[in-house]
Amino acid sequence: MTSAEHHLAHYREHGFVILPDVLGASEIDALRAALQPYLDLGVQGRNNFEGERTRRVYSLVGRGAVFERTAEHPAVLELVDTLLYTGYLLTASQAICTYPGQTPQPVHADDSFYLLPRPRPAVSVSTIWALDDFTAAGGATEVRDYRS
Repeated sequence: MTSAEHHLAHYREHGFVILPDVLGASEIDALRAALQPYLDLGVQGRNNFEGERTRRVYSLVGRGAVFERTAEHPAVLELVDTLLYTGYLLTASQAICTYPGQTPQPVHADDSFYLLPRPRPAVSVSTIWALDDFTAAGGATEVRDYRS
């Protein structure tokens, strides 16, 4: 079984997959350096759901090649190409930096605007690039299985 086949099997069983160490230290450093000037602008969420104590940077792929490379990363595309129909689109690319005191978002599905009943095959895929350790104290994303 190839690495991609292993990851797809995990996805099909659990509804998510983690690709550990898919970015090297220099790539993470480059992303952090490119992101910092935008975070320094202090743009925060507009409401409690977005996070009034959360800094957000929207339209990342339009802000530099370093961000484009995450959207086109071969390890991710190999999985997405298998999960979605040909011709899929990138609908969002953003950075979210949660600060202390931010209330947790309620549990939600990122594709809830689709009116297709569940369970169903994937119609979208969300990717998260953790540049820092994900911890409960830091507001880590929770993963739940919404297939049923």
